Amino acid sequence: MKNPLHFLRPVYIPAISTLWYFMLWAKAQINSDKITSPNGFGIVFMTSYPARFGSCSIALDHLSSGTVQPRRVVLYLTKEETAHFNGHLPSTIKRLQSRGIEIVFLDKNYRVYNKLPVFLEKDYVAEINSTTPINIDPIITLDDDKIPPPFVLELLKNAYAIRKDIVLNFVVENMRFARDGTQMKVSLYKAKDDRPKMMALTNGLGAVLYPQNALQSIRKHGLDFLNFSPTNDDVWFRFCNIADGIYCRQVLPEPVRFRQIPFTHHLGIWTINFSQHLSGAVVNHKYLISTFNHFGITKLSD
Repeated sequence: MKNPLHFLRPVYIPAISTLWYFMLWAKAQINSDKITSPNGFGIVFMTSYPARFGSCSIALDHLSSGTVQPRRVVLYLTKEETAHFNGHLPSTIKRLQSRGIEIVFLDKNYRVYNKLPVFLEKDYVAEINSTTPINIDPIITLDDDKIPPPFVLELLKNAYAIRKDIVLNFVVENMRFARDGTQMKVSLYKAKDDRPKMMALTNGLGAVLYPQNALQSIRKHGLDFLNFSPTNDDVWFRFCNIADGIYCRQVLPEPVRFRQIPFTHHLGIWTINFSQHLSGAVVNHKYLISTFNHFGITKLSD
């Protein structure tokens, strides 16, 4: 199948980035179309923070023009990061509520893990279940710095209809572990097919669909990620699922990277690694090995 999203590969032209950003932002402020639909597919989870409220509104706005809309969208913000608003969110975010977005404020801040807070601690489940049923639909996480393509939910819906017990996303990396004496090494290489895989990493850049069995697997392992993979949710979520025998699959034979919203590169988690003089590759390798060992995985590759 030809990649229907090939035209969305990132193209950066610095001279027009500013204009493009403000055009996207202005559209998000003017558009009043509903983002959700009662007959939509899945529940979309997104997390954001004040520095990204502009890009967050852009990302969510694009869902309104999708070929398939989500049934619900929950935006997670932390009380810690929004305290200075004194309960009065900027209009950029507040007006999303009139378009069907639910906003939930979290007492605790788990950074990148805020996208799936209800599956980290039991305390959150009762609070959010009262307004957002999460025990039936698949959960789809979206990034607040990427533009979701118009076909993203349609492709996920079609793939989910084929098999409802595997994690789906658009960039899968095959993992190959090997022992070198007493040391464990790992190599990653992009998947070039859409077959279900076990020893593969679901790259969260863009969108990931978690079926209910995968979500309960993550919840079962609780907050151990704080010790083994505190800043890489992709690694932790995937190894929780590997430990429970849950497969993942790339939706299309070729990986698809969603277009980056201008001016959001410098706001990513990589800045934490950079401040510690660590490259993303070094940090990811460290977490892959520590998490692999923590779960006692014996399989080294598919």
